[in-house]
Amino acid sequence: MSGAEGIVFVADSHYDTAKENLRRKNMKKRFEPAFTLIETLLVLLVLAVIAASVTLGVTQAINDSKGRECAVNLATIEGAKDEFARDNPGVALTSVDQLKPYLRYGLPTCPAGGTYDHILDFNQRCTCSLGTDSKPGYHSLAQP
Repeated sequence: MSGAEGIVFVADSHYDTAKENLRRKNMKKRFEPAFTLIETLLVLLVLAVIAASVTLGVTQAINDSKGRECAVNLATIEGAKDEFARDNPGVALTSVDQLKPYLRYGLPTCPAGGTYDHILDFNQRCTCSLGTDSKPGYHSLAQP
């Protein structure tokens, strides 16, 4: 019987060795290299900076387009004033209603919420309350 016990012992030792190898493999799997908290936070910080710069760029583009649209509106009003002056020489503008036949879609408004001045004055160019003297379509959209 001692021979049979030896075989059992050898089988048990192979079983223990296989079990130990499996345990070592599992330990290695548990401690595989991964991203640390600092690395993850740095990636999130970089993504936040990129998102902020994209948002800033989009906001600036929207504001620039509003300024360009305002400049086009001012040019449209000036064109209507010129046409009225050619069609009615010597007649003063007293009402915006006199310009309506020359403005297909009605009197334009500033897309940024400004107001147009000097609409009825032939001697001054039409201006926007948000614009500057040197750049009529340039808006200062900073909140007062």
